[in-house]
Amino acid sequence: MGEKKVKLRPYQQASVDAFFRDARLYPKDAQLIAAPTGAGKSVIIAEICRRTVACGFRVLVLARTKELLVQNHQRFCQVSGSHDAAGIYSAGLGVRQPDHDIVFASVQTLVNCPDAVGHRQLIIVDEAHQIPTNEDSQYQRILGYIRNRYGSCKLLGLTASPYRLDGGVIFGGNDTQFDRLSYSIPLSDLFDEGSLTKPQTLPVVPVDVSKVKKSGGDFNRSEMQTVFLGRSITEEVVAAANENGCKSCLVFASGVAHAELIHAELGALGEKSRVVTGETLPLLRETYLTQFDNGSVRWLVNVDVLTTGYDCTRIDCVVLARATESPGLFYQMVGRGFRLHDGKDICHIIDYGGNIERHGEVDSPTFGIDTIKPPSTGKGEAPKRVCPTCFTVQHASRKTCINCDLEFPAAKKEPAFASKKSITVKSEEYLVASTHYKRHKGRDGKKDTLLVRYRLHEDKSADLTTTRRWAQEWICLEHDPDNFARKKAEQWWRERSAYHTPTTIDEAIAIAENGGIADVRSITVRPDGKYDRIVGHKVGHKPPPVPIDLDLDDAPF
Repeated sequence: MGEKKVKLRPYQQASVDAFFRDARLYPKDAQLIAAPTGAGKSVIIAEICRRTVACGFRVLVLARTKELLVQNHQRFCQVSGSHDAAGIYSAGLGVRQPDHDIVFASVQTLVNCPDAVGHRQLIIVDEAHQIPTNEDSQYQRILGYIRNRYGSCKLLGLTASPYRLDGGVIFGGNDTQFDRLSYSIPLSDLFDEGSLTKPQTLPVVPVDVSKVKKSGGDFNRSEMQTVFLGRSITEEVVAAANENGCKSCLVFASGVAHAELIHAELGALGEKSRVVTGETLPLLRETYLTQFDNGSVRWLVNVDVLTTGYDCTRIDCVVLARATESPGLFYQMVGRGFRLHDGKDICHIIDYGGNIERHGEVDSPTFGIDTIKPPSTGKGEAPKRVCPTCFTVQHASRKTCINCDLEFPAAKKEPAFASKKSITVKSEEYLVASTHYKRHKGRDGKKDTLLVRYRLHEDKSADLTTTRRWAQEWICLEHDPDNFARKKAEQWWRERSAYHTPTTIDEAIAIAENGGIADVRSITVRPDGKYDRIVGHKVGHKPPPVPIDLDLDDAPF
């Protein structure tokens, strides 16, 4: 295989390193990487494939659309510097090359003969939020067959929106496809560094969908289309596009009849447009997309077919002529216009579905905070919330994210009236002079813990016989993953370190000794029976993790 020809951006390299790190630390876990539309998921996939094959393993990359399959294969060829290092397996493309160490396969083709590609140690799924939980689905039949036939294999998913249509996060729950989110690339960072085109929302009066019923977690399609057919928006859209100099406009219609109506009205206004729906013949669809891609057609109207895997960079206007309750679907639609293109400084968003009001601006750090739901982990669980920036699941009472420090909007509270007298327990805050980490041996068969000792600043004016000089706490890093103490340890670690939570105390101490844990500036101590308990910490900024240099001679999983 040739030399790598594409230089990865820092966040792409970080996501690749995070995958291999977690593959070693959590070999049984299915992993997920969240990368915004336009972040270059195909480059991330290509580099992971390249490094995995260098270890002597074989990889299967699954996709649902021909466009996505071809895009991922081409990007791998660029990254690897070779056009013969990977095969394609797709009836739609007329190519079946199952014997390569890396195979990019169509889900629809492979489901009929999953044994064709043989044993694979790693399966990568692009647009992983599309994997249904139904065991009889095409994805699950392929995954189930390979696992049953050849034993366990690693599963990695990539997606721009790690949550389903109903808003539920697709990792970290009892019934979720993926066990952990290994890396999340913040959308705001990509806008700030100029890797993506910033969106700009144009003012409109949205179509009223308040009376449209809900079906399957979203608006009833038939009723929604009826409402949109009752109000013509085409003249308004064309006027807005002309006023802002938009050259390539992608329209998401509420149904086939609605798409055809918009197409007819555009033609009556002298505009060139094409319509793509699930009923469009493949040859016509390819022709229409080519015409739009090369700029010979200004308007492309579609119904649910260009939400993912469509990478036309010239799109400078996205028209939402439909509504959705799904933050993921909304994000996927507007994200079609985020890619960079010569002469394009802004992507204009025209939203007639009230989606921005429902979910928030996609470039806002709190986008989807009220509509992205945490995964279910069982009955009687504590209330949770999902950080919309890094997707960390945490207790609902938190005011800031334990991972990225995002400040959550204050929840509205109803006045409460207490009838019982409350008892106040006095807590004291102490400044921390230094922090020390060591292994604490467990007794009577109990597991070892990480002992964290805080040396406190001394008040020289105080009585030295009563002055507190040390405080300590025990962190249960080596407890079982499902144990409550281990989960508390994970939360404790995420508040202090950008590294993933270690599974051994020795690793934690090594990270601490190399400056990988934030300084603790003060602690708050409260009496708890015969002993005192640390109930609060003021922690400094988390130091950035040192890039991990992986040894490719060792198998990553």
